Amino acid sequence: MALVLAIVYWVLAVQSFGDTVDGFHRFTAPGELVQAFDDSFVHIYAEPDEVLSSAASDPPSVPQVEVFAPDGSPATMVPYLTLPSLNGGWTYDIAGHRGVGVTSFFVEQPGAYRVVATGGDGMVLALGDGVGQEREKITFNAVGYAFLGLLAGGIAAGAIFMLRRRSAA
Repeated sequence: MALVLAIVYWVLAVQSFGDTVDGFHRFTAPGELVQAFDDSFVHIYAEPDEVLSSAASDPPSVPQVEVFAPDGSPATMVPYLTLPSLNGGWTYDIAGHRGVGVTSFFVEQPGAYRVVATGGDGMVLALGDGVGQEREKITFNAVGYAFLGLLAGGIAAGAIFMLRRRSAA
């Protein structure tokens, strides 16, 4: 029963995670997006499917990304991986979206941030929460719930065994 509940939790959590990815703020490079953020890290992912399916022999290049805080100052960027390779980094393939982490930035002051992408013709960029941590949390919780359920079931079975043994004596 514990394993079934853990699987149900995992399925529901993955579906919710898909809704999160589906809700990322997206724009096409070259271009810019102005979006309000309150706090935390904002992660920027490249979603190359459209460009890869229409590209001839040259792989697409991921755009250069700059982010400006509400006061106009540049935000500190934290790169995920070195490009032109689209392999590695934080990735997702869920809710009809496939992306690879490019960079992230910390929201130091609430307000409208301007994200500017140059190059990467036709590459879709998505901004949102970190996917790696969420994936790990879902899996860890599901395994933990299964383990705790099995442990509780073992304790209950042991208690029943001891009670029956006492009543038989």
